[in-house]
Amino acid sequence: PDANMPAHAGHFILSDETVTWVSDPGVVVTAHQQKADSLVIFEKGKPSPELSLGTLRWTIIQREDKLGIRLRDLASPALKNFAGIDYFPVNLKWLVPAHLEKDMSYHMQITNVLGQTMAVPSPGKLVFTIDNTPYSLDVLNEGEQLFIVFGDATSGKESYAAGRFLYADQPDKDGNTILDFNKAHNPPCAFTHFATCPLPPKENILPLAVTAGEKDYYGKGETQEK
Repeated sequence: PDANMPAHAGHFILSDETVTWVSDPGVVVTAHQQKADSLVIFEKGKPSPELSLGTLRWTIIQREDKLGIRLRDLASPALKNFAGIDYFPVNLKWLVPAHLEKDMSYHMQITNVLGQTMAVPSPGKLVFTIDNTPYSLDVLNEGEQLFIVFGDATSGKESYAAGRFLYADQPDKDGNTILDFNKAHNPPCAFTHFATCPLPPKENILPLAVTAGEKDYYGKGETQEK
């Protein structure tokens, strides 16, 4: 433990949907490199500033109707001991053309690791072929890219049990884009108990082994709970 870290740094005040941070006397907590004795740190629809004290960083996050505190420690052993992530060998087999079948009325049912489920607008599904077999993945818009949460036959074995993330460029005027499964990567919840990652919807569980992209950080499909 940091000998210079106070036993109690301050407290939060929740009023309706606003959160205020109040520092204890003599404790220097900062936000945007400015001392934050008393500061509104969460208002719905506005960015939440990051507070700092020593090696600690924290913000307020919202997950549906719940508010939480996301705390990071820049001196965490998990960071100091991080030795990189294993991954499958890059293989052009997993670089595949895909076509977006649009359905602007479609909403994906996304459940996160807290068990919260919400309907999220989706532009449709990407359809593609691997080994002459057709597959599809429901997608979400994320700025200039499409965002995909998927699972496959490696999930819980070589890759992380709760699935992986993948991004693709927005399709061209004809609806075509490229899926590169070599860029499939672990969600934040593969590294910590304290992330609230979305889980793959049942439509995005592929019935084949996608031997591309990042493997499970803990090896052989094990999670921190094990």
